[in-house]
Amino acid sequence: MFKNAYLLTVLLFTAAIVLAVNLIGSITLSGVKFDMTEESLYSLSEGSENIVRNLEDHVTAELFYSKTAASKIPALKNYAEQVISLLKEYESASKGQFTLDIINPRPDTEEEEMAMRNGLQAISLGMEEDIYLGLILRSDLGAEEVIPVFDPNQESTLEYDVSKLIYSIGVSEKPTVGILSSLEVMGAQTPQNPMMPPQQQQEPWVFVQQLQNNFDVVSVDQDATELPEDMDLLVIIHPKAISDGLLYEIDQFTLRGGKTLVFVDANSDMEQMNMGQMNIQMSMQANYSSDLPKLMDQWGVEMVKGAGSASFGGMGGGGDSPQIVGDNALGATVGGPGGRTMQMPIYLELREEERNADEIITNGLELFHMISSGGLRKKADAPADYEYAPLLTTTDGAGTVDGMMVKISRGNPKMLSEELNKGDKQFTLAYKITGKFKTAFPDGRPAPEAEEGAEPAKAEADPDFIAEAEEETTVIVVADVDMISDQYSVRKMNFFGQTVANLINDNLRFLSNAIENLSGSQDLIALRSRGKSRRTLEYIEEIEQAAARKFRDEEKRLEDELQETRQKLSELQRGKSDTVLTPDMLAEIEKFRDEQAETQRKLRQVRRELREDKEALVWKVKLANMVVLPFIVAILGFAVFIYSHNRRRKLS
Repeated sequence: MFKNAYLLTVLLFTAAIVLAVNLIGSITLSGVKFDMTEESLYSLSEGSENIVRNLEDHVTAELFYSKTAASKIPALKNYAEQVISLLKEYESASKGQFTLDIINPRPDTEEEEMAMRNGLQAISLGMEEDIYLGLILRSDLGAEEVIPVFDPNQESTLEYDVSKLIYSIGVSEKPTVGILSSLEVMGAQTPQNPMMPPQQQQEPWVFVQQLQNNFDVVSVDQDATELPEDMDLLVIIHPKAISDGLLYEIDQFTLRGGKTLVFVDANSDMEQMNMGQMNIQMSMQANYSSDLPKLMDQWGVEMVKGAGSASFGGMGGGGDSPQIVGDNALGATVGGPGGRTMQMPIYLELREEERNADEIITNGLELFHMISSGGLRKKADAPADYEYAPLLTTTDGAGTVDGMMVKISRGNPKMLSEELNKGDKQFTLAYKITGKFKTAFPDGRPAPEAEEGAEPAKAEADPDFIAEAEEETTVIVVADVDMISDQYSVRKMNFFGQTVANLINDNLRFLSNAIENLSGSQDLIALRSRGKSRRTLEYIEEIEQAAARKFRDEEKRLEDELQETRQKLSELQRGKSDTVLTPDMLAEIEKFRDEQAETQRKLRQVRRELREDKEALVWKVKLANMVVLPFIVAILGFAVFIYSHNRRRKLS
């Protein structure tokens, strides 16, 4: 009796202690929590905290969330809870400048009408009611931004998307983007011939037309002596023969916190097209490369140079000219002689494996085309306190070839491929660089160039000269110009008298992302992609990727066989005056059918092996979860029990 009363007293006393600890903790530690996820899924980054803390105007966030309907879909419910948790983090960090209201838009209510009126997108899954999961941001001064729907597939950019809208809601004017280029990206007036009908003006490149919708775009002439005032971002495209005076202005613009996006090239197809028809000698001597060595040297990067081949009797080039990067594993398929297709190793087709998924600029993009691109590398003496983030890279089996050899080979894919067989390096094609940069002009403003025969001019002192940036800023350098041209990024079509440009890859999305990212605050630029709450097994992903690569290889082989067979059939028909199929033609057709059936059989086998590997691995994981781990826990528990029992026996 006494023993039972003692046990009951201990239990009640323990329960009272636990209750007291929970009560005290809920009061004193209500704002304390720990995010134990690998990618800090439920915590704000430092950049987002700075943005929301420095709001000049109060912002109200209205999250429209159909909680009742979403509760029937666990995956959507979990994602919605993640969105709510993140928004509450903004509210907590804002010190009262950011307020979150959660609204449940039930069917046939004023809340649902409000969601529809503000352009929120309903998720219709065939249920009794639609699901809303969208956000409206409003400032007290009347500015408004909307996220129509939070897409679970865009989970990795969730924080960036919200922070970008919070930042932009306080910007009353469009950012100004300056474009400096040796190419006619802004359009050009074709010279008029009085003996010919009037000619139309050449339109700006498509990316310029897109920018003009969201930015104030100004043109900067290569002969300019100063940059436009109040410019937020400078885009430099294929710089050629820029004076030291203008380079100095660009240098000081960057050190004052201006953002710079540079496109250089080892061999610009667009410049070659603009030059028109030339004789062979002029074509061989023409230099279609561009570089910005004086500024890039201070940023700690350089173009890959002097690694060209010496093939074709020592005419391969080399020296200090930028080298063209090629990769046999990434070569795009191009048309060859006789209708055959070939892989061009210097026309790179980059996919998800070659882009940096951790960077907002490249996250979510799937396909890039880069044409006779140069390569970038971090200099040996690059400042250690600068941050270098590769955005686009080749595989580790890439190589380089000199521009002269490309001219001599006339772009022959087979010759270029053989020259790259020795390639065993990975090259960076685009870099994002952040740091407190130093000037490329330590002696101050350079003297203006004197005219021929005149005395050298003296440099004027610049009272606002900056030797080193006080705050971090960011530049992006890309080693290909052609990728943002209309020729290699869009397909133009006539639609009822209007020219419509359809994107053929993610090249212009990359450019748009870079400009949007750079035109924001440094805190916004510093944000990275977040991890995903839905985790997959890396081994399964590796199996899928390997099978996908194998599938693409088989698919290309099938296409090559198809083209080759068509070519043979065409040759058989030459000189024939009738359309009767000959025995040879019938044999070729039968051969093609057999090869096609064999290839399709192999493709089915690849898919079957992939499925079997995944199923076997999933079964092993389930077995470990259901049997192995519980068995280990049981063994440990039994061992603890035996140890405790033996110890009690010894003490007794």
